[in-house]
Amino acid sequence: AKVLFMGDQRQLPSVGPGNPMVHVDAQVLVGELKHNWRQTETAAKASLEVREGNSADALKMYADKGDLIIAKTRADVVRRIVSAWSEAATRNPKEAIILAQTNAEVTLLNHLCQSERLKNKSFVGSSIEVNGYSFYRQDRIIFRATDQRLGVKNGYRGEVLSIGEDGSLLIKLDGTKNSPTFRERLK
Repeated sequence: AKVLFMGDQRQLPSVGPGNPMVHVDAQVLVGELKHNWRQTETAAKASLEVREGNSADALKMYADKGDLIIAKTRADVVRRIVSAWSEAATRNPKEAIILAQTNAEVTLLNHLCQSERLKNKSFVGSSIEVNGYSFYRQDRIIFRATDQRLGVKNGYRGEVLSIGEDGSLLIKLDGTKNSPTFRERLK
């Protein structure tokens, strides 16, 4: 039998006793991943710097590339994030995405981005409110939970094509040539 065990002993170990990667590394011949296939060259280099404990060098790489925002206040950072998002969304709405750490930050950023789109007259038609969130036609959405009934998973993205008179949303999912489109009344 052949066992392939992948991991990194320098990462945080699992919760509980032991760090299996340290034990495996001490007992058998191990290989080392030399090329990061899933990130851009800058991001891969920065990740390695962080891994080696050189956070300042990694942050400088991100800053040099324009991927690091430094400001005096949190409000200044939020304004710059929304402004950068607005510019990106004008060029390519499917690729313009903001990731946030907490639900409160998601709610704040969603509200600010929708306000920016309303100001720029980027929305067409009326909106519908679902669980405290407003949805407009042409809105980009991210599902925040898996729903087997709808056939969507947490993180799936799509676009609101229309809002029905019954309060349903017609959503086209991203990702494949035959992206499913479905109409659903959200709760």
